[in-house]
Amino acid sequence: MKFDTDNFSALSSLETQSQCNDEQVTEPTAPVMSRTTKICLWVSSVAVVIFMFGLPVWSKLINDGWGPIKPQWETLCWTPAEEILCGDGRDYMKIAKELNRQRDGHYFGCSCGEGVFGDWVCPVTTSLLTDWDTYKNSFSISYFISTAPGTGAMAAFSAWPILGMWYYGAGHPELIERHAGIELKANEYRYRTLLRVTLGFFQFTYGLFLINTVCVAPVFHTVSVVIFNAAMVVRYLAVSLHMGFRHPLSRVIQVMVWTAVLGIFLGAVYPKSPSWLGQHAFWLAECLGLTMGLGIAPVFAIIL
Repeated sequence: MKFDTDNFSALSSLETQSQCNDEQVTEPTAPVMSRTTKICLWVSSVAVVIFMFGLPVWSKLINDGWGPIKPQWETLCWTPAEEILCGDGRDYMKIAKELNRQRDGHYFGCSCGEGVFGDWVCPVTTSLLTDWDTYKNSFSISYFISTAPGTGAMAAFSAWPILGMWYYGAGHPELIERHAGIELKANEYRYRTLLRVTLGFFQFTYGLFLINTVCVAPVFHTVSVVIFNAAMVVRYLAVSLHMGFRHPLSRVIQVMVWTAVLGIFLGAVYPKSPSWLGQHAFWLAECLGLTMGLGIAPVFAIIL
């Protein structure tokens, strides 16, 4: 009987491929983040939290001056007070008179995009951008950083935490897997591709969020915020699911992610009103959400 060598070779090839799929994938040991780098990551993470939660304070101290700090509204704010609208319904002209924002016999204010940070007295806009009778708004991170210095400060303070996301995400995800005791399989590339894609979406839309400020392109700005938050949520949920819900680190990720999601949702639906909470609820929710989102990488740095 004639032996079919072609069929034998094909069967051998399939058997070899099947064995490879079942075997573990070995790769070089990932470098552990140095102690100095971990300290820098944590210091920058604490700094961005202080920066976000202190935005109304920084606006007041710098725009209106304090001690050796000269009032920056004098040189950076040029909109006539009578043309500025307050999101809480107050008369901005009265506020300008109370704060003595007077120059050459006229009262001025910091409209959207003016000053070092968005004006702390109320969420402002001008009569040129909206209708007098319908303007109603509240504070947000986007509002406070809508100025050139504010945008730059947000980019600078958040740089290290975002680098931490890349390090433990697209750079060395095997650090998390090794800690969780996950055996790497041949289809590991799909999981890592998801991490890279979501991080790429996050980085790109986070950049658009900073470029297209709420004063310049409010709709595009809002869309960018939604996308970069969604990308961050999908990425961390993927990491948590990959580790398994029973792992303690997976549970920490779940708690931080859903705290961020719930906080931002509650802040978004909380009704705007002239009360302090009605004006600051959404800003507080954003600060909480970004604290959780940018804080997961520093948690990795402690454990891994």
